[in-house]
Amino acid sequence: MKSTKKGNLNKVQTEFRYLRDNKEMIDSHVSLKEKNMNNPFKSSKIWMGRFRRKIFYHPKAKSLSKESIQLGILHEAGHLANIQNYHKWLIITAIPVAFFMAIIYCTANFLNLEDQVKIGLFYLIMSIFGFIPIISFSWHLFYEYLQKDEIKADEFAAQKFKDKLIDNHNQKMSEIFSNLFKELEEISRNNQGYLQGKIKTLKRKLFPDFHPDRDTRVDLIKEKFD
Repeated sequence: MKSTKKGNLNKVQTEFRYLRDNKEMIDSHVSLKEKNMNNPFKSSKIWMGRFRRKIFYHPKAKSLSKESIQLGILHEAGHLANIQNYHKWLIITAIPVAFFMAIIYCTANFLNLEDQVKIGLFYLIMSIFGFIPIISFSWHLFYEYLQKDEIKADEFAAQKFKDKLIDNHNQKMSEIFSNLFKELEEISRNNQGYLQGKIKTLKRKLFPDFHPDRDTRVDLIKEKFD
């Protein structure tokens, strides 16, 4: 178990230390880092070129309620604890991408493109018309499996929360999750400008959001944990 250093901890850091060090609900090797990003919470096993289990949180996550912070952290811990289809998607997608890049390289040599500017433009055009469609196509193929990652992470968080954190036994897990999603949606709306909204719309057309909708996730939690 990692020792808890005393100091000026913010709300998210305090809850993370409580879950990891006091309750031992999170692996002791998992760490926490604040980061400006689109999502209030995010996790990654790979960071800065090293295999490190880390949970990231947006600065605005500090405005969430205590229960929402705990669930958000536990949800990301669930991603780290379970084998993720997202990593399978990355590996499988890398194969056609590598093959496509090899085709580009061979074609560039065949056309005798020696000028660096011409080569750069050729790579750019070929990437737009080939690389992005390949990624988007594989994303759509794995869409259902990526959704399962989110459901598993929800179930991990719900089980941990119900076993060790819930104080009021009349309190339902589905209601706690519903409050979490409402608070997260509020943060996302406040954190999105006009240009970001347009970019997000375009991104969602190429790469649909694999997170199940709020009602579906709440209903699944209600069915299994209430």
